[in-house]
Order: sequence, then C-alpha cells, then structure tokens
Amino acid sequence: MKKRVVGSLLGLIAFAAIGSASTVACNPDGAVVVGAGAVASISCGPLVFDSFSATVINPVGGTANVTMAPYAFSYFDNVSGIVNLIFDPNFVVPPGSIEDVYFFFKVTGPVNQVDLSASGSAGTGITETYCSAAFVNNVCPSGSQVSGSISVGSNESNPGTPFGTTVNTLYIFKDIQLNNTLGANTGELSSFSQSFHTPVPEPMTFSLMGAGLLGLGLLRKRAGRKG
Repeated sequence: MKKRVVGSLLGLIAFAAIGSASTVACNPDGAVVVGAGAVASISCGPLVFDSFSATVINPVGGTANVTMAPYAFSYFDNVSGIVNLIFDPNFVVPPGSIEDVYFFFKVTGPVNQVDLSASGSAGTGITETYCSAAFVNNVCPSGSQVSGSISVGSNESNPGTPFGTTVNTLYIFKDIQLNNTLGANTGELSSFSQSFHTPVPEPMTFSLMGAGLLGLGLLRKRAGRKG
C-alpha cells in the first residue's frame, strides 16, 4: 500500500506542474545605474541582470541633461518562460537639444529571444544591439555565437526574432535617442521594457514524467508481490 501511495503521489506532483501558472515579481527593484543605493544586480526567474552602466553622449553645454538612475522592476512568468525587465527612467532633454544615452547591461542565464518596447513622446527611440560575447567598442566581436539588433520608436514594440539556439550569457547595448527639436512636448522617454525568453519544458515532458514515475511505482509493487 505504501509503495502504491508513493508512486501515485509522484505522478500527481508531475501532472500538477503543468497547471502551476504564476507570475512572480522579482527583487530587488530600484535604481540600477548610478547613485547612492544603486542596485548592482537583479535576479529574476532563471536570469541575473548586472553590469549596468550608462553614458550621456553629446551632452548640451558639456553636462549630462538626462536622469542617470533608471528605476527598474521585473517579473517572471514561469509558464511562458518570459522574464520582463521594465525601466522607468523618465529621460527628458531640454528644448532644442539632441542627446543619446548609451545603456549597457549583461544577462546571465538561458535566453533564446529578446523583445523591446518604449513609451514616450515624439523624437525618442531605442536601437538595441545584443550579442553573446562582450562588446568591443560598442560592436559585437566576430565569432559571437549570437548577435543581432532591434529598434523601436516612441510607443512601439518589437517582438524580436528567436535566436535559433539558447545562449547562457547575453550582452545588451541600447542607444537611446532623445530629440527635443521637433516642437512642443518632444524628447521624453518615460519608460522602456525588455522581455527575455527562456526555455520551458513542454507539457508533454511533464506528462511523460508523471506516467513514468507512476509506472515505476507499479513495477516495484509487482516485484514485491513476486518476492
């Protein structure tokens, strides 16, 4: 009787994993680039984000005119395997100016696709480059296992393209463009988000696992009777 119960429970546990849908908020959240109390890394699902850095390019009057401490929060959907990383920097440049922010970070863990979206006013956009080897002068080195780029304008989303393989380290470089020369209420990027796709077991895998464990319990019971 004990062996029957154990085998059945193992099977039920495996089958239950199929329907365990949940979205999990990740910690810590907070400023990730510069400033007191800046977060050095964010762990979310199977991924770790770190090595955050940002540089203002062609700052007006020789000084940085954009906020340099984006606030980030993240969550993980364990059914789709997608890790979402959202930044809320509220980048704004003065009227009449054009600036860029170079924003870098590293992703550690299995990734096979990246998506990008941005929210803001006219005159803003992001061009992102990603690769599986560290950048050299903001360019992916030759021989990188995975490399590519995606771009979005204000209030746009780009689902990206599956890599065709899974990489365990990914480097991200975003060129954030801020153009406040197009008239009133331009040149502001309020937020941008990134979705990282990670491999998830197929539902059939859980089903076969449950059936196998249940069968193993029955075989042990039969062998016990013969003994």
